[in-house]
Amino acid sequence: MRNLLLLIAAIFLFAACNSSSSGDPAKAAEDYIRAKAAGDRDKLSTLLCKAKEADLDQEAASFAGIKTEVVDLSCKRDDGADTVSCSGSINADYQGEITPFTLGKYQMVQENGAWKWCGDAP
Repeated sequence: MRNLLLLIAAIFLFAACNSSSSGDPAKAAEDYIRAKAAGDRDKLSTLLCKAKEADLDQEAASFAGIKTEVVDLSCKRDDGADTVSCSGSINADYQGEITPFTLGKYQMVQENGAWKWCGDAP
C-alpha cells in the first residue's frame, strides 16, 4: 500500500512539473529564458523543440561560469501566431560589469502536448 501511495504521489509531482508550460506558450518561453540564464541543461532539454535539440549544449553553456539575473521578465503570446514576445533582460555579470541581453520574440511549437521554444522569431 505504501508503494502505491508513493507511486501516486510521484505521478502527481511529475504531472505538476510538466504542466507548467504545456498549455501556455508564454509560460514555456519564460521557463526557457530562466533555464538558459541558469545553465539548467536538464530543464532546457524539456523546453527545446525537436529542431533545436542539437543545440542543447550550446544553449546550456550560453552563460556558463557567469553570474546572471533575469530582470523584469514578461512574455505574451502574439495574437493569432505561435510566437511569443518577451520584455526584460538577462543581465550577465562579467567581472563586475553588468551586460544586459534584451529579450525578444520567439518561435514556439507544440510537440507532444507541450509548448517548446524553437528559436528567435522574425
